[in-house]
Amino acid sequence: MKSYLIGRKKDSDIVLTDPSVSRQHAELVMSSGAQIVLVDCESKFGTFLYVKSKKEWERITTMRVNMDDRVKLGRHETSVKELVAKLPRGAAAHGPRGSDPAPASNSASSPDAGSPVERNPETGEIITRRRR
Repeated sequence: MKSYLIGRKKDSDIVLTDPSVSRQHAELVMSSGAQIVLVDCESKFGTFLYVKSKKEWERITTMRVNMDDRVKLGRHETSVKELVAKLPRGAAAHGPRGSDPAPASNSASSPDAGSPVERNPETGEIITRRRR
């Protein structure tokens, strides 16, 4: 897995200058199985996913997303595809600061985008959130 920090800090992997974006706003986690997870980093103004079926924004903490999904970081509206495009050339393939040692989950058995997920505290792996 590769992890990319999104925020206002100049040393973020994806820098967004909007004042509603926190210095360390969110994290984009990309697995070798082409899965993408968006994780809010306890930002002040939140991270949101546009749910097409409900025609509304839903605040998220950790969620699997697709490239064409619309997201809001604070008041900054964009798409996952636009965020990935802001990565330095080749970063998606190699990672900005090395790769996370946690194993990637099996994409064949993983749920679709929009599934609630969480980071396993013991392994760091992104897993499907258990239903309560």
